[in-house]
Amino acid sequence: MEAIDKAVNVIAKICEYVLVAAFIVMFCIMTAQIGGRYIFRYGILWSDELARYLMVWSTLLGSALLVLKDSHVRVTSLEDLFPGLIKKILNIIRYIIYIAYSAALLIFSNEALAFAAKGVSSNMRIPMAWLYICFPTSAVLIIVFSVVNLIKIFIHWNDVEQKTDMEDPDAFQEMIDKGGEFE
Repeated sequence: MEAIDKAVNVIAKICEYVLVAAFIVMFCIMTAQIGGRYIFRYGILWSDELARYLMVWSTLLGSALLVLKDSHVRVTSLEDLFPGLIKKILNIIRYIIYIAYSAALLIFSNEALAFAAKGVSSNMRIPMAWLYICFPTSAVLIIVFSVVNLIKIFIHWNDVEQKTDMEDPDAFQEMIDKGGEFE
């Protein structure tokens, strides 16, 4: 499992670096676009298109990273009603749904990628495949990260689940007394 964790961590770091670079480029390009338009009365034709494509890539790569870190926004009120075993089963179901959705995305995005490979973007004149490749990439990453998380659930199946700060009133009061820090 250590080798898998190392490989997944390398992939996650690469995704994080790509996300940071994408946001920096988006910020610089859009700042130049706005500054150029209002100061010099001249805009950069391809800036909006590049920012849009980087945003799509960022959204999909970020979604994959959120699966790995189990950080997607979700309502846990139902999950919190059940004991540890039921929570684990609900998590397994959630990851199976992630995998099924990503498998469907992978299948349909490959068809869209084949169709898009024939076209080029309107302003930058780059192949549209560069944009559409983000869909199967994200789908594969979500599948891999979901499988890794499923493996971790099964490895730690018999681990005793610790109470969270809200389930343990004494620990919650201790957290409040410390100024909001919980150990």
